[in-house]
Amino acid sequence: MTDADKPTITPSIKYNKPKLYHHTWTLAIEQLRKQEGDRFELYDLSKREPLETLTEVLKATNEKKDECIKKRWKVTVRGRTIILRDVLEKIAVWVDKLVVFGDIAIQYDPVSAALPWAAVRLIMKATVNDVETFGYVLQSIETIASMIASCSIVERHCLQPEHSKMEVFEQLSKSVVSLYVSILEYLSSILHYYGKNLVVRFIKSVVLSKTDLEAKHSTITTAKKEVWDLLQLAESEKSQSILASLENVTASQSAQSSDISSFSDELGKLEEPTRRIDYHVQVINDNLERNLRAQILTAISTIPYGAHHKSVRRGRLKDSGQWLFKKENYKLWREESASSVLWLHGIPGCGKTKLASIVIDELGTYDNLAYFYCMRNPAEPERAQCRKILASLVRQLACQGTDKPILPPVVELYDDAIAGFEGFEDQHWDTEESKRMLVALMEHYPTATIVIDALDEVELQDRQELMDVLSQILQESPNLLKVFVSSRDNYDIALHLEGSPNVYIDADDNAGDISAFIKDQLESARLLRNNLPDSLRDEIIETLIRGARGMFRWVDLQIQSLRPLKVAADIKARLGVLPTTLEGSYWEIYQSILESGDHAAALANFAFQWLMYAKRSLTIEAFASIASSALSSETKSTFSGVEVTDVCSNLIVVRGKAFEFAHLSVREFFEGIAKRGIEAFIPTQGNCFMSIACLRYLTEMLLQAPGIVIETIYDKIKVSSPGYLGVRYAQRTRAESEARQRSMSQFVEDLTSGPQSESIIYTSHFWVFHARNSSNLREAEPLSKVIKDFLIDLDLFLIAPTFVLWCEILHSKGPDAGLLSADELAWENSKVISQPFHPIYLACANGWYDVIRYLYEVHRLDVEQHEYTNYGDMVDNAKAWSNALEHAIIKGNVLIVESILSCSMNPMRQILSRKEIEPLVLAAKSNDTSMLSLLLEKEHGGSEIEGRAVIMAVSNAHKDSLELLIRHNPQLLRDIGIGRPALLEACKLDDADIATILIEKGAPTEQGEKFLFHATVRSRTNLVKLLLQKGVGKGGLDKALITAVSQGDEENAHILLHHGAQREKGAVVRSIRAGLIDSTVRLIKAGFDVQGTYFEKQRTSLHYAAEEGSLKVTQALIEAGATINSYDYDSQTPLHLAAQRGHYACVKLLLSNGADVLARNKHGKAPLDLAEMRHHLSTADLIKQSTT
Repeated sequence: MTDADKPTITPSIKYNKPKLYHHTWTLAIEQLRKQEGDRFELYDLSKREPLETLTEVLKATNEKKDECIKKRWKVTVRGRTIILRDVLEKIAVWVDKLVVFGDIAIQYDPVSAALPWAAVRLIMKATVNDVETFGYVLQSIETIASMIASCSIVERHCLQPEHSKMEVFEQLSKSVVSLYVSILEYLSSILHYYGKNLVVRFIKSVVLSKTDLEAKHSTITTAKKEVWDLLQLAESEKSQSILASLENVTASQSAQSSDISSFSDELGKLEEPTRRIDYHVQVINDNLERNLRAQILTAISTIPYGAHHKSVRRGRLKDSGQWLFKKENYKLWREESASSVLWLHGIPGCGKTKLASIVIDELGTYDNLAYFYCMRNPAEPERAQCRKILASLVRQLACQGTDKPILPPVVELYDDAIAGFEGFEDQHWDTEESKRMLVALMEHYPTATIVIDALDEVELQDRQELMDVLSQILQESPNLLKVFVSSRDNYDIALHLEGSPNVYIDADDNAGDISAFIKDQLESARLLRNNLPDSLRDEIIETLIRGARGMFRWVDLQIQSLRPLKVAADIKARLGVLPTTLEGSYWEIYQSILESGDHAAALANFAFQWLMYAKRSLTIEAFASIASSALSSETKSTFSGVEVTDVCSNLIVVRGKAFEFAHLSVREFFEGIAKRGIEAFIPTQGNCFMSIACLRYLTEMLLQAPGIVIETIYDKIKVSSPGYLGVRYAQRTRAESEARQRSMSQFVEDLTSGPQSESIIYTSHFWVFHARNSSNLREAEPLSKVIKDFLIDLDLFLIAPTFVLWCEILHSKGPDAGLLSADELAWENSKVISQPFHPIYLACANGWYDVIRYLYEVHRLDVEQHEYTNYGDMVDNAKAWSNALEHAIIKGNVLIVESILSCSMNPMRQILSRKEIEPLVLAAKSNDTSMLSLLLEKEHGGSEIEGRAVIMAVSNAHKDSLELLIRHNPQLLRDIGIGRPALLEACKLDDADIATILIEKGAPTEQGEKFLFHATVRSRTNLVKLLLQKGVGKGGLDKALITAVSQGDEENAHILLHHGAQREKGAVVRSIRAGLIDSTVRLIKAGFDVQGTYFEKQRTSLHYAAEEGSLKVTQALIEAGATINSYDYDSQTPLHLAAQRGHYACVKLLLSNGADVLARNKHGKAPLDLAEMRHHLSTADLIKQSTT
């Protein structure tokens, strides 16, 4: 960014130029020169015009800011991490504000007024060697800049000639001069450590420490306090002068009022929060089209945060909540150049969310802002989930709108999607990814603010995770980050935010807002037909203010309770008995609802149940449609959305397209109402009635299908499930069948896309969820009957059209997770809605054993009615049952398996015939003894399958399953094809118990050398002991000893020797030839033979070691006493073989141990000859040297 791109000084406000009574800066300089004498170094600094000096200050400040950004400078002051970039940003802003508000001093006292800024310019050009000290200097300069700007306004309004008659005038003048003196002294003390050049080295803290600076700066703080105290006296004196004036009182008041207003306005503008704008972000171009940008943002998060904000802002009184911005903790949090959290907390109903919306509106003007309104609502679970909240924040900070660019860190993640190689939804925004991205995005902003409202409504686990992540982002953010959190006084939140600035909403704080709210609501309520006497109005206001204790919600409820009253006396009487708590107010309202009529009460109760447990938000009209079906009696009732709102009093509200509880406290009231003896709202009761309502609505809507659709369904059922064949079905042409299928598809499409689609889709997706969460109430009437009627048409012994159409809806729209049981398995997801549709899958997926039994009873009745004798002959129907059984076995669901096997005649036969799984083996593998016992009692495949189950149990060390199988068939292990493999598997494990069982129960142990070998090679000491004790594998002792020694297994080697193992003479040679160096060394050290000659060449172990060039083995053989000059069949010594191969190190070792260099083989060749023939020159030279 060039200097031309950065802010320049462009005064936007011009004032008249009154004569400046005092040249305050000149007086301050003169006073300082008298005090300091020659040591005062500031006077000659500024020879330029004031605006030129300020422009240079701005330029130097921006240059230093760029350096801060590049080097990521941060300092720690009193435990707070200060972002120096932000301090410099504020200094630049103060320079600009000085020009706007302080032009009088600059124009009438140009050199003196510009003097401190000339010093600031020098400081900005300093080379920084100590960031900590320089950081403190910058903070103090920012404070000084704000004081100079403020004092310029004070001089304009209090130190002009017309103010000279004020008693406090001289004292105020002197205090301003004293403040300027303190400022100049401070700047002079810093510049004392500079040179005369523009760019100087900043002295390290060993010379100028923060402690020194703090001490010098304290005089400025003291002087400022004196100025501000006197300023209050001056304002008071100016106000009193109005009262003292008797002539032209109105004009005087008007002039004085205008002056005070102007003074306040200027100070207010001066104190406006700093606008922190990053010009880098403004010029970024992501090269994306608007629709592509929208796709990326939608892929990150679909939560309508903007709509939530608009909803909260609705009904907010103008100018409410302004008291918050005057709180010291808020101002400190807002202006401090340190990343930090501000916690706004208070009791329920005190307006925290409205205040958060006010903060969002306020900060959105100045900062890069992301916000989130949390809510505890099952219909919108994403509003209380950490990862969803963070993803929404990412979306907001990634791009300020679809017409603005998306920042590079996010675009990079979607490069493949933009190129068309993958879908935008493939990028998964989990908590860790969102945290990483938020930190990355902070690189692009000088500052950002995150507002989280209603943190207490996030579930505890997610809340802890969210607070931890926000803390990590605060720590890792490269630039300034502010976090604003509102919540109730939850202990975990208070503990986590301990030490952070906080604002508690006290009744005194929002008393003005409460009073305004009461008056506004009374105006809207139009009590007594808008003829409320003033005295009664005042009494109502006074009573409500006294009882509110800061709670807007309580006030709202009490005014609502006054609306129905028709006479003033009743209102006065009501004021004397107002409930004191929110909970008491809700109970009163609920009691009146119950007394409003049976149908109205039932509708209200259902609405409350719905809002307690619904999984998605619905429009109130969609809910009314469902309620009309759910609550219908013999006389059909149709409810409207208006009626729903009316019967629920003001406990529910319509926000946007959805209806919801008016406040979290309403939900909490119904969650706790059981203590008053009302159980309709406990989870099982609520979910039970919601499931009934969904099924009644679905049944009503689905049975409106045209006759041709119903006929098509019955045709499909009869064709695919001969077990239901009650009547002959008509043979239809292919064209006719396709036409009928199109009719059914069109009916489903119309149903799921028409005006009733919202209700249809919700009830289709979630009736199963609500049934499952009804607990034992699902198995009792009325819900159990409603479910069975929905699944089966008992009149025809057929699957009901309602069930088939429901499956068609899910098949076309996709099932929701709520359809399935808690594990949400993919198999269940596909099978429940796969064709041919069958309710057994639904029953099994959710563990509905009573429904499984019911389905079988219906099938059995149908079979008996039509004289079927073999259930297995009903091919497709039996296949459905066998598929369900197979899945239950794979997942280890014993109760489902038992339920199916106890019902149907023989579904296991199809499973076994398909040979895709072996149930018994699967049960043994998972050590599911309950499943194993159940299967053993049924047809399971015979002894061959039992044998494989035994081997599977042994290989997985499942002792319980093994014993169960043996008890079932004691002769099983005697089969050599079962017992031997099982014992061999046991020997590979270190489980002596299982091996003992196998041996004692008859597993064949002949030719047991293999068992002993496998136990030894795996160092299974317990198994080696057991086998030898049982006399198994005695013939393999010697081989086992070689194996144990080769592996360095001294314990097993000792055991084997104890049981008579002999050291085989050729073991060392075989090990050398196998290249097992370490094993060979161990055998040699264990005393195995090293002198014998072997094979046709009659070579010793040393011959083979020398030939291989194994120095380590050669050394071990020599140490073990191997003959150095032994001859083989060809009269060659080990030295011959080593020299011929050029094994220099071995040759050297052999020579050093007395190898004969003159020995000749049967061809008359000495070792030297062989080395030279093979061109091993270095080896030959070594041999030659040994002969000299």
